[in-house]
This record gives sequence, structure tokens and C-alpha cells, in this order.
Amino acid sequence: MSVFKNKLIRTDVTYLKIVNDYILTGIGGDLQIFSLSNEMFITKVKIFSGQKIYGVETNKSKNKLLVYGGMYIKVIDFPNVNNSKEHLMSSVKEWILDAKLLDNKLCLATMNNKLLILSSNLDVEKEVLCEERCILYSAFISINKNEIVVMSGTVFSEVLIWWPTKYDNNGISPVLKKLTGHKGVIFSIDYHAETGVICSCSDDRSAILWKLKSDITQELKKSNIDISILTQVHGHSSRIFRCKVFHDFFITGGEDSLVFIWSHSGDLIRKIEAHQGSSIWAIDVDEGTKQIVIGGSNSGLSLFPINSDIENLKLSLPKLEPPNSICFMSNNNIASITENGNLYYYLDKSKSWFLVEKHEELKYYCLMQSSKCKKLFALAGYKGQIFLYKEDSNNLKLICKYITLRESRIYSFHWLTCNTFLICQDNGILLLLFLHKNNINLISTYNLPQSKERWTTSATFFNKELFIVGDRKGHLYVYSISNKEPIQIIKRVHNHLGVTHLSLDKNQLNSLGRNGILRTFNIQNNVVKVAASNKLPFLWLAKILNNLIIGFSGNNFVIWDYKLRSILFEKECGGGHRSWDFIKTSNNCNVAYVKDKIIHCVKIDWNSVCPKELIEGLHVNQINSLVAFNYMNKKYLVSGGEDTTIQINELNNNCTLIKKLHNLKSHLSNVRTIKHVLWKNQKLIFSAGGRAQIILWAIKNENNDCISCNEFCSYYESMNTDDAEMRIMDLYLHIHNEKLYIFAACSNGFIKIFYLDDSNKIILKENVFYKLKCITKIIGFNFDKHSILVTLATDGFLIFWDIKKLLEENVQEKYPVQSIKCHQSGINSVDHKIYKSNNESYVIFLTGGDDNLIALNKLKITNINGLKIDVLCNYTNSGVHCSQITGTKILDNYFFTVSIDQRLCVFEWTSKKLECNFCTLYKTAISDVQGFDFIDNKIVIFGNGVDVIKCMFKSYMCLFKNPNYL
Repeated sequence: MSVFKNKLIRTDVTYLKIVNDYILTGIGGDLQIFSLSNEMFITKVKIFSGQKIYGVETNKSKNKLLVYGGMYIKVIDFPNVNNSKEHLMSSVKEWILDAKLLDNKLCLATMNNKLLILSSNLDVEKEVLCEERCILYSAFISINKNEIVVMSGTVFSEVLIWWPTKYDNNGISPVLKKLTGHKGVIFSIDYHAETGVICSCSDDRSAILWKLKSDITQELKKSNIDISILTQVHGHSSRIFRCKVFHDFFITGGEDSLVFIWSHSGDLIRKIEAHQGSSIWAIDVDEGTKQIVIGGSNSGLSLFPINSDIENLKLSLPKLEPPNSICFMSNNNIASITENGNLYYYLDKSKSWFLVEKHEELKYYCLMQSSKCKKLFALAGYKGQIFLYKEDSNNLKLICKYITLRESRIYSFHWLTCNTFLICQDNGILLLLFLHKNNINLISTYNLPQSKERWTTSATFFNKELFIVGDRKGHLYVYSISNKEPIQIIKRVHNHLGVTHLSLDKNQLNSLGRNGILRTFNIQNNVVKVAASNKLPFLWLAKILNNLIIGFSGNNFVIWDYKLRSILFEKECGGGHRSWDFIKTSNNCNVAYVKDKIIHCVKIDWNSVCPKELIEGLHVNQINSLVAFNYMNKKYLVSGGEDTTIQINELNNNCTLIKKLHNLKSHLSNVRTIKHVLWKNQKLIFSAGGRAQIILWAIKNENNDCISCNEFCSYYESMNTDDAEMRIMDLYLHIHNEKLYIFAACSNGFIKIFYLDDSNKIILKENVFYKLKCITKIIGFNFDKHSILVTLATDGFLIFWDIKKLLEENVQEKYPVQSIKCHQSGINSVDHKIYKSNNESYVIFLTGGDDNLIALNKLKITNINGLKIDVLCNYTNSGVHCSQITGTKILDNYFFTVSIDQRLCVFEWTSKKLECNFCTLYKTAISDVQGFDFIDNKIVIFGNGVDVIKCMFKSYMCLFKNPNYL
């Protein structure tokens, strides 16, 4: 029985193949199978341990699967994959690039430009070498009427075509044709036999279609082989990793997270942005349903339609009048007022314009705003005029005309509800107005605080007693209905270009600006507090609607999905300095904008642009830190990494499913460490990393259904040029005299000491210098009434500090108590355990370093004339791992280690003489392992992904029942 059982893995999607109604997905060493028709998960089967799947092939009858990855292959039954008899071959000594499964044979193309032919028992029957001896990055095996042709992608920018059945006495096959045209390594090759088209892609960011004059085997028999370039396409901004060719089109996917669908003539059919900016490793298409499935390096798996159903219309007003402003109405009709003050109404069904009214008073200045329900719109003028129109049965009716007492220019108009609106006039005078029985009634007037550009740019109601406005300078103002002056002012929420949009989601306020920032606020007891901020990939944010953010990226109109963090629709429109509107129903959305004195209308079938998520992606890049904990009877993973995001995910009870709850992007640079603590009945999360930034988050349970995460404080210290790249590597949280202290290990050799004040602000107390070495880890513990801090650095020392002396005031120089040399170079991980024996207490320290060494030290701490630390005995092992150790953990009389070599090792140890015995290991498919954590009897390994495993051995499982170890 295996000691460990894999429960969940989320890492690179390295291969995809659609077979009948099944989507076969290679994630790590697991083959996961989904239904194409109902988009549901069916089953998964463990294929390899510690090795990723790079290919899946079927035989002709499609009742067998050949799965390969690295140097391993396995043949299983299909579709009953869990009941199949498995055949494993591990004797292949070369990396497999492509494989084909015949009825009684297997063919393997390896990276040494070699073809292996195996029997049905997986015995090697024949080896054929290509005469061009070189390293390959890609290969494709074509089989036609039992004739095998190999296409090899070299590092020399060439595609070699050779025929393994033609070889000399030494088993060497000549190259029959070289395809040249690329200027970089060939990453992927595909061949479509019916059309006679070869597709290749390269790190030169191009893909080439090659056309054969006849069948490939017939063509290779000719003395003059005719294979010419059909088309070459460019469009990717980075390397192209995958290409697939089909009957009428071909697709490319690359490092830039983009998938392009091209016609055979090289015309772009569709551009898809998938998986949050992660690399695209796997793509496939079902030509019957016209769907493309895309897998990314963030473990995400998505389904897209091949063709996006988008209709582009150009609408010219009668007599070619230039439109000034436009808005959509509820029936997808369009209202437009011209520069001459003429109001027109466009009926979508009849495709015709009607002149509604001529407004001479609006000839030179007019604001046009539609209500939230899209049944009303307002026209506001230069002298306080307001005209309200209502759509009724495809007709526009003027229901009310109103002139303000001041008769001054209306700078802005904001619908708060479908019958309440706010206007801003000269000198920052705000008027709150109410529509009742087709009459406008003044509720009250308010004053906008003095500023250089004194007018509002957005507004929203919170409740019947509170409304919030944003101004041109990027400030927020909170007003009570009964007070003329704001009751709260929040300065510089956005930059000088103003607050572009405010919206409410339950008790949360969302604010958008033209600085690319989405800020979220909590409103409690009528007080607005910052909860989080999020940096988006484009600057001009204009509107938020559920998970959609509408904005402008340069000259392009953009619809961006906040949850997927990807662009769903993009259209060149000239930029945001124009009149535009957007309306969405459940299945469709329409966009209209004015350009070149014409109204451009885009009708989008929403199902054709919105992806279906089979697996929700995690981090785009490497995870540097992860903590796992139970909170309110649920399991949570909080992680951060190189993509600068903090993600909060929930695990189900069996740890077989993971659900993303929050994706927080407040960090300026990468996240190096995450710590959590229960403090004053609050679950607090501290995250820190690049730019010496620390962010405090608070997790709160909402109705026992989900949790909210609020940003309490962000500490960021402005630095000079020398310290600009300083990083916080690790944190230690210490409670002393009912105060929470934060000790930060810094890459410049300093220990920064902070404390949390009563308002949950992080306050810097002082800096303590160690030496010009990067401090990689910091921990602390209490021992015999003493609080001891331990730092570890790139010099290989354990450095001990007295926390009481570190917290003393008015002491200029602070020195460590003692140092112990444990490693030759940097220490990456540490854990400790305090135990008693014969009425004496000892401390066991477990460390792992860059020198591949595991060090276990038994320490005795005494306090006669000051703290003294003695090493009683130690144990070292440098042979169990073959690269640096990144994680260590002591549990009772066992300890665990993980390494970049993708192995989790378990040792048993005794305390007297530190005798250690290796017990077992687990091979994970997670690359660049950065550490691990425990939750219940589960181990969570993280790096380029997450691997959740269950400990099955009874003597291990009993360790997890004691909460003191977790």
C-alpha cells in the first residue's frame, strides 16, 4: 500500500486531446477526463509519479490510450481508464517527443532524432537514427498505410523530413527534405494528411504552413520533392509553443497567453486571450462542435467557440448630421443628440432613424445620460435645463422639462436610481432630484469641497440616507441626505484624472479610475474604509458590471473579465474621448461609439466570446509562499508568488476540489512570505515581499457561506536607489505585553521590527542590522521564560537573538546572542521542536539549504550569566536530495523535507543521539518546489502549482490528530 495518496494537483496543463466526447487532459502525472458535451469532470487516473504527461494517443479503434511523458510510457484501456491493466515502460533512456499507437506496435520519436519501434509488450524491436544527429525540440510521426514518416524540429530553425523505413546497414535514415524559413528553434509541428499541410511554429514568433503537392509518402518518393510555403503568420508577442492544423484553419498558442485562429491563407479568424497571462502549452479543437479547448501554465482549462459571433454596423444619421452623444435604451434602440441639438431615435428592428425633437437650447452644449434601467435618459444644458425622455413601446416621449434655480451650467449628471439623480453646477453646487409622476422635485442641495476642477465625475446611492460621489481630482466624498457638507472625505483614491465610476455590491463600494486601479471599500455604520486595491492591465477604467470591467486600452475599447483576468472583447475605436455606451443581457451585449462622425454599433453574441471554465486557473507564475489552515469549519489555502497576487482558495472536505474565493493584486512586486494569526478575534494575514512592502489583510466570515478579505494596511517605505530592490524574505509574528510585533527578515541584512497599533496600522519601531547578507528565514520560540528569535541567512549560520533585548528602548547597538554554523551556503527552510527529557528541555532544529544538506541539531539553552546555546549532537544528510532543500517540518519523531528535485522525503529520528532513518518518499510533478504546509492529515506542496496529498500510513496519520503540531 502506498504511503501517500494524491488528492488534488493543479499545475501546467501540458497536453490536451479530444477523443469522441471526451477531453483528455494531462495535468502533472494525472490524466483527467472531462465530457465535452456537458462540460463536466468525469474521472482521473494516476499515470506517472513525479513526471508530467506530454502526450496522449489512441489506436484506430480508440479503445487504448498511449500516454507518454519524459522517458516514460504507459498503455491503458479506454474509456474505462480506472479498470485497465497498465503497462509501464521505464527503459527508454531518451526524452519522448511524439508517439503513435498502432494495433500491435508503438512508435516513439525521441529528442536525439531517433525513432524507436516497440512491440505490443513494449519491447524495443528496432531503432532507426536520422543521419542529421542533433537535438530536437519537437517531432511529429505521420503514419499512412503502415508507412512511417518523421518530421523533426531542430534547434537550427529547420524541419527535417525523413523516412525511417529507408535506412542503411547501420540503421541510419537519410534526410529527404529540409524545410527552411524559420529563424529560431522549432517548438511544435503538426501535419494534416487530408489537406497535405504541415504546420510549424518557432521562437521567432511565427508559424508557417507548408503545402505538399501530393500525399507525403508519394511526395517523398519523387526525386524532386515539392513542399512550398503556403503562408507565414506573425502576431504573437512571444514564443509560440503549440500549433495544430485542421481542414479549414490552424491555431497557434504561445508564451504571451494568446491563441490565434488563422485561415489557411493566413487571415486572422479570431484572437483569444486565455488564462491570465500564463503560457499556453496545450490546445485542441473539436471540428464537429466548433470548439477549442485551451490549457495554460496556471492549471486553467477553458472552452471557447472557434468563431465569435460579432456584427459590426455603421449608422449614419439623416442628412449625415454629426452625432454629439449617444445612449442605448432597454430594447437595444439608440438615442442620439447631434451637435445641432436634434434628437434622433434609432429602432433596431426596423433599422431606421426618427427625428424626435429639435432642441435649440442644447445646440452648443449638452450632456446625455441614460438611467440604470435604460428606460429613461436625460439631456442637460448650459443654463440648467433638464429634459427627461422615456422609451415606451419603441417610442420616445418627453415626460418632463426642468430648469434649476441657478440657471448655470450642469457639469455632470448622475442617475442614482431609475427615478433619482444628482447634478453638479457652478462652484460645486450639488442638487439631488427626484422624479415623481413625471415631475422633478428637489430633495436637497449640497456643497462639493473646494478644488481646482470642482465637479463630480461619478456618484452612487448606498442607502436612503447615504450617497457617495467622486470628483475630477480623484477624491471620494460621503454625504448624508440631511447634511450639506460631506461627512467623510477620502483623498486621492485615484489620480488627477478623476473617479470614473462608482458601483455597489452589497456592502462593498467599487471605485474605478483612469489610473488602472480598482479600489474596493467596505461600508459599516455609514463609514467607508478601504478593503482592497487591484491594478489592472490597462489604465482607462470606465464602468464595472458584475465581473466585467469596461475600459479603454490606448485606442481600443475593452471588455475585461475581472474573475478570469483576461480580455473577452477588444475593438479599435479611437480611445475613450468620445461618446459611447454599453448594454448587456444574459446572451448578448451591444457596444456603440462615435467615430468619424458616424455611430459604430457592435452586436456581440455573449456565448461566442465568453469562455466556459472547466478548471479555474491558479497563479500564473511560481508560488513562493503558501499557508493552509482551518477557519470556521472550512479549509483554506492562502498563497502568493511571482505574479504579485495573493489568492485565497477553499478546499472541500475531501481536498479533491479547490475553489478560488479572492484574487488580490495589491502588491507592487513579488510576494515572498505569508503568515497568519488569530488576533483579537480576527483572522489576520500578513503578506510581504518585493519593494519592502507588507500588507495586512483581515478575513471575515460572511453568513457561514463565504469569507471576505479586506486590506487593513499596506506598509511601504520609500527608498533610495541603493535600497530600491530590497525584499522582505520572511516574517515572524510575536505577541508581547498584549501587543503584536512583526519581525521582518530583509534581503539587505536588516531585521525590521514593527508593531500593530490599535487602528490596525503597521508601525515601524526600528531596524536592527546583522551583516551584509540576505536573511532568508526568521522564526521565534519561547524557552524557559525567554523569547528567542532565530534568523538564517545566506552565510549558513543560525543566529540567535533575545527578543526582550531587541524590544528595549534607547539601545543603539543590538547584537545577537550566539551563532551556529550549519550549512556551507544559504539556508532556505527551518523548523524546530522543543521537548523534555529527564527534566531537561532541549530544542531540535531542522534546516535545509542550498548545499543540498539536511541538518538536524540538538541544542541546549542555559541562562546562567546570560543566554548560552550549546550543540549537543547533530545529524546531516546531503545524499537524499539532489538539489537545494526548500521545505522542512518536524512532526513528533518524524521529519519531512522537500526539494527542487520534486521529492518529499520522510525520516524517523530519535532524540538521544539524533539517529535518523530514511522511511519513504513521494515524487511530485510540481516543478520548482518552494515548500509545503500541513492541514489535517494532508500535505500541500507548492511551487509551479499545488499538489495536495494524503498521508495513508497509520503511524503517520496519528501525528496529525494533535493540533499542537499544526
